Amino acid sequence: MKTVLAAFAKEGLYICKSDYGRYVVNNFDVNIGSSFSITGVVGTSQKDGMAVIFAKGDKTNGHYEVWLNNGELAFYAPEMNFNSSVYSGANIADGKKRHFAVVYDGETMMFYVDGKVKSDSYVSGYVSDSVMDACIGALIDGSFPYEGYIEGIRIYNYPLDESEIRKTIPKDIKVTCFLPDEFHAAGNGYKPDKYEPKEPLRGIPRLVYPQALPLVDFLAAVNYEGSISKAGDNADWDWGMYQDEKGEWVLMETYGPGCLYNFTQHRYPASPVPVFRFYLDDENEPKYEIKPGEFDSKAPFVKPLADIYEGPEDGGRGPIWVVRSFVPMEFDKYCKVTSDIKLEGNDKAKGEGSWGHITYVKHDTYNGEKMEMGIEKLKKMAENHTHDPKYSEKNEYKEIKGLTIKAGESVRIHDKKQKGQLHLSSCI
Repeated sequence: MKTVLAAFAKEGLYICKSDYGRYVVNNFDVNIGSSFSITGVVGTSQKDGMAVIFAKGDKTNGHYEVWLNNGELAFYAPEMNFNSSVYSGANIADGKKRHFAVVYDGETMMFYVDGKVKSDSYVSGYVSDSVMDACIGALIDGSFPYEGYIEGIRIYNYPLDESEIRKTIPKDIKVTCFLPDEFHAAGNGYKPDKYEPKEPLRGIPRLVYPQALPLVDFLAAVNYEGSISKAGDNADWDWGMYQDEKGEWVLMETYGPGCLYNFTQHRYPASPVPVFRFYLDDENEPKYEIKPGEFDSKAPFVKPLADIYEGPEDGGRGPIWVVRSFVPMEFDKYCKVTSDIKLEGNDKAKGEGSWGHITYVKHDTYNGEKMEMGIEKLKKMAENHTHDPKYSEKNEYKEIKGLTIKAGESVRIHDKKQKGQLHLSSCI
């Protein structure tokens, strides 16, 4: 059973170097075994020496502690990592209020600061069950005192995922998109301009700024609904959650703000033609309604953001239609996708075949702004092939007709002094 084993010091403690600042819990029987998470909030400028944030017992079996080594977040338990500390590589002694999380799944220990993964290390071992005194702000004997602010130490008996970690972060600690350190690394002397949005980009804005694609929105989670068998076998041709009051087969349904990014469905050409309907927010009627043959021409499912592809014969297995859409559809409160016929079966002779999926993102909160479709800029970017959208708005196209180059001759066909890429094609 997943539980919070301990949660205390919610309002915060100011720990000083005297014994008066320490917070001692007698006969502390919270055991973390071989799978756990420890989270909390600290604020310190103590950059020198060793300082213990939280520790259980003396340094014998059953002991564990979260501490700072010259400001660097670390974890130690004598029964783990061959009696050696595990270091995060993250210095949090900058005087700012910082949220931390130490997560162990039995093989890997991960450190998070303000919701961002700072490091992960392979670690072996576990912590024996014990009943010992515990202390916030020092070891139980008062050594290695911490000086600063500590709030909300929580201990869990399971490894938290990123979404669960974000929920433990106080609202006054800003969690936003994070730029990977390697994103600014030079590649062949050419790199993108520095791009650090002030807030997470969602839906279409995320797609029209390719610089934002490597950025992680820690206020969002990716979700999937599709025909893949939920029983764990290889059956992947039946797709539907339930039949609603209108008689439509619900393929996907979710509540809250988010964005649907991809819709894909496979069918044999001889199969009955479904009508797909997309319901967004409070609308009783579908916002969009489309048949497979309209994926490439019916707005907003237009090329190159949506299309229909007919696969090869494939030894008699094909051909099969593949309809797909990468048109982002944002919603504030609710999203449901339906089919007017049941998608089931894989018998080509019967015109069956109905594999498919929907990929969407759910946001923790709605940002309060009106969400508009506005795919024109995205469509133009997708149509403008062979260019790098991070550096230019439009390709330069030059056509030369009737050019003949004799053996041994040279002809200047293009002359431009700037960075870029050159693509040549010829007809003979």
